[in-house]
Formats: sequence, structure tokens, C-alpha cells
Amino acid sequence: MRILVTGATGIVGSEVMRTLRAAPGVEVQGVSRSGDAARGVAKWHLGAEPPPAVLRGPWDAVVHSAADIRWNLPFDQARRANIASTEAVLGLVGPETTVVHVSSAFAAGLRGDVASDDPADYRNSYEWSKAAAERLVDAACPNWTVRPPMIIGRRADGHIARFHGVYQVLQGYLWGALPVMVANDACRVELVPVDEVAAVVAARALAGRPAAKEVATLGAGDGALSGAAVVKIVFDELNAWRAGRGVPPVGLPPLIAPRRWERFFRPFAEQHLSRGQLALIHAFDPYLPYWAMEDHLRPDTYVVDVEDALRASIRYWADRHPQGASATPRQWRAVGGGVRA
Repeated sequence: MRILVTGATGIVGSEVMRTLRAAPGVEVQGVSRSGDAARGVAKWHLGAEPPPAVLRGPWDAVVHSAADIRWNLPFDQARRANIASTEAVLGLVGPETTVVHVSSAFAAGLRGDVASDDPADYRNSYEWSKAAAERLVDAACPNWTVRPPMIIGRRADGHIARFHGVYQVLQGYLWGALPVMVANDACRVELVPVDEVAAVVAARALAGRPAAKEVATLGAGDGALSGAAVVKIVFDELNAWRAGRGVPPVGLPPLIAPRRWERFFRPFAEQHLSRGQLALIHAFDPYLPYWAMEDHLRPDTYVVDVEDALRASIRYWADRHPQGASATPRQWRAVGGGVRA
């Protein structure tokens, strides 16, 4: 069985490669923009150049996990990264090819479906572009669509190919870029270990072509951790790591409920922030909705006991970023007519 995996050096793609290569009777070819010959990953800038000869079919299955997962891209860049790339991949799909499209649990945006092309129906350009990519795939062929929420490291050891989402929020606070954490007990944060995403994707690649579009939305649903619980777990684990290296602990950051942040604290604070601080706050804006979702996901593929995976993920991040994990957050304070860290 020949399977092509796009985005093969990314968060999901690299884990899917590892999972599929452990399956008997499967030949896996990876492709990514940068390539990696040592790991059998061909180089191809999807949507910007023709595919190399090594990617000629026929393919029994194509797993499309290539994407630019930055939530704050300008819409034209998101279109090139996530929509044009999907168009390019569909050119490699034959009439019998099983297509597994890795989308996002948030692709349904504010309406609850992927039908709209209006950016106002989505929280950011990433959601908008992933919805558009789903529509492209749906128009081309029946497919398996896998929608994960925010992804953390493997359950066993915390390994992940790249650090995004919760890691960037943590790093932002430790480096003084964020003065507070916007989270509370009412809002849930959906997290899923990358190996569980890969297991769902790989199973569908091996299952054969469905008769119609089949969607798997991963998440913990009512069992998802609250934003306040995520912050506590992250800093408990971080301080355990620091203690093992003789580094003083950091206190739990100030928590502000999302509604209070948006309605009172932020409008007041922005009157006194410097241009640089405003830029930092705005850079983290795309993350905030996912820490403040009172009406959280309704998954059909459940993930349980996320806390253990989150703890392993923080340890893994700290081991690979010892300087950042050892940093002491700089508090913002008012100075004259402005605020500084």
C-alpha cells in the first residue's frame, strides 16, 4: 500500500509518518516544503511549483496534513498556505485514492459549519482557510476529515515536532510579553496529544475510501480542562522542573476572566501601553478565543486524561528550552505616561 503524507516534517505529519511506518505492508512517502532526505521526505513547495517526479502516483492513500497553523496570518497569506496547497495536493489524487484531510476542530468558525467564505464568520484567518480547504476536498472526492483542537506532545514522553499554541502562551508569559493569563474555571481548553491525532489519521488512511465525507472531531468535550486548570497544571509542572535544577519557582500568574479582560481591563490598559506592548498584546489575540470558549466543542472522538499528556508536554518543552523555562517573568508597571516591563 502506497501512502503519501504532506507536511511530513510538521506536528501532525511527522507523527503520522512514524505511525504508518510501523504498519506492515505500507510504503510511506513524505513531502514538505523544506524536505528531509535523511527521513525520506521529498521537497515540494505546494501550490508554488510542480510536484517532483517522486510524487507521481498512483497513491492508495493521501494524507494532507500540510498547513501553516499560525492563527494571525494575513488572509492572502493564509489562502496561499492552506488553500492553494490543498488544490495542489488534489492533483495527485486518483479515482480510487483514499483521502485523509487534517483540518481543525475550529474550522466551523462562529456559524458551526464550513459553508461560508465570509471571513467575518470565523475567528481568524486560519479557521477561514481551513474551512475553505475542506470545501475544496469535499467537492473533489469523498474523504475522511480529521479535526483536532490544540495539539500537545505525545502522551508518553511529551515529544512534539514544533511548539505552538499552549507553548507560545507559556513562553510569552515567562518572557514578559504577557502581563496576565486570560483564563477561568468557566471556560474549557481543548487539548489533544499528537500521537492520538496520528492514530486516528493513520487508521483512516488504512481503512479505504469512504462512501461520503466522514468527519472525526477530537476532544474531551465536557471533560476538557478549564483554562484555570491548564494554567495551574502548566506552572506546577514547570516549577517541578525548575526545582530539579535549583531554579527558584515562579508564582502562578494573575488570572483574569475573558469577559472582564475584554470589557474592562484591556480597554483601560491599552490607554497606557507603549506601542511595543500593544503589538505584543495583539500578537497573542488569536490564541485568546481558544482559552475562553464557554460553548466548547462537541467531539465525536473522545480524548481522556489529558492532564498526564500536558504534564509530559511541559517537561519536554522545558528540557529543550532550558533558558526560557528558567526565566523570571518581568512584571509590567506604569512609568510616567505609559507602561513598561
